Amino acid sequence: MLLVNQLIGFGAAQASAVVGVTFQGGQGTNTASATFSFPAYTCDAGHTVAYICISASNNSRSISGVTVTGNNSGAHTAVQRVGSGTTTANAEIWTATISGDTSIDVSISFGGGTQARGACFVYTASGLSATASATDAADTSSPFAATVTTPAGGYAFAVVGDNNSGSPTVSWTNYTKPASGDNAQGGRTYSTAYFNGSDATGPTATYSAASGGRLAVATFDHT
Repeated sequence: MLLVNQLIGFGAAQASAVVGVTFQGGQGTNTASATFSFPAYTCDAGHTVAYICISASNNSRSISGVTVTGNNSGAHTAVQRVGSGTTTANAEIWTATISGDTSIDVSISFGGGTQARGACFVYTASGLSATASATDAADTSSPFAATVTTPAGGYAFAVVGDNNSGSPTVSWTNYTKPASGDNAQGGRTYSTAYFNGSDATGPTATYSAASGGRLAVATFDHT
């Protein structure tokens, strides 16, 4: 488990609201289960949306549901913004509306049986939409490259995972990996990155050694 929160953006963003975004850290597991439970992510009480970035691997499974539970606002059924279907390399982004929470728990359910391992990265924000304005995915091999447009004043969040078991390093192009943006489980390295501004390119994630995986990215406009 690793939780390190990092303020990654705050300021007027050509919007009626001030956009504030915080990376609340990542947690992972190397214990096979049909449900991954990750407790007690720190949350800014004024933030209204949680962005859940998930990567999991080994068994051919789907992600059937995500629940976000706030210490103030209670349980919320998250909405899938980027899916990956039934695959040995899940990479997905889900969102949930929250209110007044200083801590949130995340529960991830898999369809078809147990998934072997994975990681969950959480961003929270205010002044940012919960509905994705654009999405993309890449599921070939490293380097994983996706093309997506981030609206001016908006943010993009990306997550990637690969089945290589040699604890490879991950580097990102065009997007920024936050501090503690990697999470290694069973020799597999899962990673997240973000982008703030106006961009029509998208992220590229490159592994030092790769065996096949998946990247997912979603962009969100300011409100």
